[in-house]
Amino acid sequence: MSLVRSRPCAFSSIFLPRRMVSTYEIKDANSMHSSRDGISVTERAGMASCIANNVIFDTTDVGICIIGDHNIVSFNSVDVVRTPYYPGIQIADGSYNEVVNNTITNCEEGITVETTWTNESSYNLIAYNRIENMAKYVVMVSGAEDVGNMIEHNTFVGSRTIIDRGTDTLIRFNN
Repeated sequence: MSLVRSRPCAFSSIFLPRRMVSTYEIKDANSMHSSRDGISVTERAGMASCIANNVIFDTTDVGICIIGDHNIVSFNSVDVVRTPYYPGIQIADGSYNEVVNNTITNCEEGITVETTWTNESSYNLIAYNRIENMAKYVVMVSGAEDVGNMIEHNTFVGSRTIIDRGTDTLIRFNN
């Protein structure tokens, strides 16, 4: 089984290759402290992944990065991403993803939805997350090609800045 990513998403020590038959899940037992690396998932064969119940602390990389469609990122804790411009959670070139019930603290940037190659990042749900003590923004949708993303029912402590450069982004019921 190859653990090589097909497209870059910062640097990560955990890679989840996608297979034709099964969906991979990181669950319950992962804790990363004072390392350079977070968690990265890249799409292969169109299969979805679930990243759940992880603790990522004091990293110099993106906390969690997903590239691809139909992934679920939930019940994770990301605390202290030290490198500027690296968010706690990043959706890159992915649509129909769910980022729900996560806690992101003490980072430069909270959650980013962005297009880095040729695919748009559309129709993603960012909901019920707690995002606090961000230096810049809590959520950013980076480009007009990113359509129909939803940012709702999140709790923001400290910075409440949402950068929305997307098209038809729904932003509601955040506090």
